[in-house]
Amino acid sequence: TPLKAGVDKELPFYFTVYLGPGDSPKAMLELLQNARPLAKVPLGLDAPDETRRIQQVSRIPIDALSPGSYELRVTVHQGPTGISHTTPFRIIG
Repeated sequence: TPLKAGVDKELPFYFTVYLGPGDSPKAMLELLQNARPLAKVPLGLDAPDETRRIQQVSRIPIDALSPGSYELRVTVHQGPTGISHTTPFRIIG
């Protein structure tokens, strides 16, 4: 479902991280349009539960974005291991 410019002010998102033993995880959030990075910021993660799982709920402001197609990419690293997931979204006028 596309988001509506001037109506939808934020984009909520959710992901789960399953931690291995070792280093604390670090996360990065990227916003892209036409494969071009618009923003890249560190993303604070919640504390893991007793099974070393993090269920992260967050949101980003989108009210300043023009109508178009975008991608939200989250990358999580724990030591030398990392994984990224990218989700497309669209804003209509």
